[in-house]
Amino acid sequence: MSDFPSDAVVSSDQIIARLSQSLRDAEARIRELERLVYIDELTRVLNRRGFRQELARCAAYATRYEEPATLVLLDVDSFKQVNDTYGHPAGDAVLAQVANVLNRTVRASDIVARLGGDEFALILMHAQPEGARRLADNLQRRVREAPASWGGQIIPVEVTAGVAPILPNRAPEEAMEAADRDLYAAKRSRKALAV
Repeated sequence: MSDFPSDAVVSSDQIIARLSQSLRDAEARIRELERLVYIDELTRVLNRRGFRQELARCAAYATRYEEPATLVLLDVDSFKQVNDTYGHPAGDAVLAQVANVLNRTVRASDIVARLGGDEFALILMHAQPEGARRLADNLQRRVREAPASWGGQIIPVEVTAGVAPILPNRAPEEAMEAADRDLYAAKRSRKALAV
């Protein structure tokens, strides 16, 4: 027979149960915090950190399996003007709307990220640059056709896209630089046409 009263055993069981529940709660919170490290809070897509991790992984996959992959960078046109005209909460609504259109348009296997400010990126596995360019054109049209709404006002939104292949045996940063050059060439071309 034990020297401890039976209520001490129950009390120990209760303590163990509470500690077990606390541990489960802490583990769930840690998982949530780990997820938030990689997710943009406003748009609910990957943030720059999550994107960089996925870009490195996809580049390694493209190299190992010789699979095509393409990077698309998108920039919201005249975003400063949106913030100046309608206010920063309206700018947030624009960013959330762009992310929503991107998520609805791309394949479930594609990766959508907000790099910061008004810049977004897509990683398209099993996609050649020509197909990615067609998708980018389609995305530009879909964003234009789905204006944001804030405070009862409709806010027109347009994006410009740059496309570059993620080449095997090349640093992922090279794809970023090439897509960025393509993006700014497209912006210059658009401005020249507007004049």
